[in-house]
Amino acid sequence: MQSNGDERNFLIEYYRICRQKVAGNKYLELFADEKIRHSFQVVGCGNYIMRHEEVFHRRPPEFIKYGYETCLLHDIGRFREIELKNEHGLNHSCDHSQLSYEILSEYPQFAVPEILLPVKHHGHMIEELYRDADYLRLPPLLQEDVEHLAFLVRDADKIANLYLLKNVSRKSPEILHHLFLYHSEDKRLTPEILESFLSGRLSDRTKLKTASDWLLNYLAWFYDTNYLASFDFCSKTGCLRNLLNLLSEYIDSPADYQKIENCILHFITRKYQQKKG
Repeated sequence: MQSNGDERNFLIEYYRICRQKVAGNKYLELFADEKIRHSFQVVGCGNYIMRHEEVFHRRPPEFIKYGYETCLLHDIGRFREIELKNEHGLNHSCDHSQLSYEILSEYPQFAVPEILLPVKHHGHMIEELYRDADYLRLPPLLQEDVEHLAFLVRDADKIANLYLLKNVSRKSPEILHHLFLYHSEDKRLTPEILESFLSGRLSDRTKLKTASDWLLNYLAWFYDTNYLASFDFCSKTGCLRNLLNLLSEYIDSPADYQKIENCILHFITRKYQQKKG
């Protein structure tokens, strides 16, 4: 496939080809449809962050364009992942961030560190970016730009998903069940996942077993959120309160729920004080 320079059409073409290949598989069709919508939602969230965070102000147009392209194309590898699930079964797993990186590496207009490195590590722990040999070879100022763009796409990705979760939790239980709870009907909270959350850590995705585990780990995303604008977005749009309300419905123990709410609200308050202090 050739890119004609129009990033939107470039992405839409990948989606169109994927949709044709998985036609007839209801779950994968839903997955593909949601991922194309998500890509544009992440652009909207990224634009919100760039408007409200000083680090993106008075920057050259090329830097802002990198932010836009990183947000738009971060999940292009999802369409390849969906095709692989169609070929090998729904349980087939792969690193969609790596797939996105590999696809974009083939196109010179996207094969720059400001795009490739944030895309490659948007779904990883941030430490993986800092250990990446390509990142370590960059001069310090370019490393700083890459870090800001990585923070941008990571935050925009999270808050777009939390906004979607808010909208589907009441209106579209099927999407909530398929895309956020991964078909789990089990509402029990795994003690190890609770302990990790109360310690201020995200859990290893491979250890998430129940619907409550998944919901609590989405709340733990706030531990890995970088910009105050992202917290503001989730507060103003009701994403944080919606997630807490969902957890209160899923978690059987009122005492455990109260610990969770107190923990995350204390963390966010402290984050504001540190950033603004």
